[in-house]
Amino acid sequence: MQGEINKRLSGVEERIRILESQIEELSNRFESFRMNSIRSQREHDEKIKTLIKASSQLKRRTEESKEILRRIEGKLLKTASRAEIKEINAYLQLLNPVKLVTRQQVEKMLKKGE
Repeated sequence: MQGEINKRLSGVEERIRILESQIEELSNRFESFRMNSIRSQREHDEKIKTLIKASSQLKRRTEESKEILRRIEGKLLKTASRAEIKEINAYLQLLNPVKLVTRQQVEKMLKKGE
């Protein structure tokens, strides 16, 4: 009877050692998985920070470009159109400022005519 109990206890002890070994292996795997997850999460966090920074810079540059375009548009609205330039050109040709005389020239002409 004692031999039978010792045999059973020996078998139980062996199973306990096997289970403890399996538990230790699972614990090691879990710890490795946990560490890999933490490292992966940190890498993802860094990538997200980089993307957020790039997005902010892109947004800032877009706003700067919009502001520059608004200024250009404002200046273009203040410039003369082609039609207005043609109209000014027609008036200049009509008046022909090159042929206009100065006051002094008119006075000379009046003195000569007297």
